[in-house]
Amino acid sequence: TAGKDRTGILTGLLLDLAGVALDDIAAEYAASNASIDSLIAYLRESGRELPEPDEELRARMSVSDEMMRGFLGLVAKEFGDARGFFTAQGLSEAEMDAVRSGLVDA
Repeated sequence: TAGKDRTGILTGLLLDLAGVALDDIAAEYAASNASIDSLIAYLRESGRELPEPDEELRARMSVSDEMMRGFLGLVAKEFGDARGFFTAQGLSEAEMDAVRSGLVDA
């Protein structure tokens, strides 16, 4: 899916780190569905072989807010929140604060 899933997961984690409400994170994730037709067109125009019909591709590429809620729920269960997740990956408090300050208007 051209990295869309990895991008969405990382974006969800960063938004959680920034203190964005779960409802807003989930809604933003689901909003990516609006770009599926453009993504399919881009992939076809760039020479990528896509054997499935567009309808099947749309179904495979579509996401729901519940997917992000489920993912962040698993993160919360395992790590507490995105800060806990990033701590487990080796990021320091200072590094996470720097990321957060870059994402949030002061």
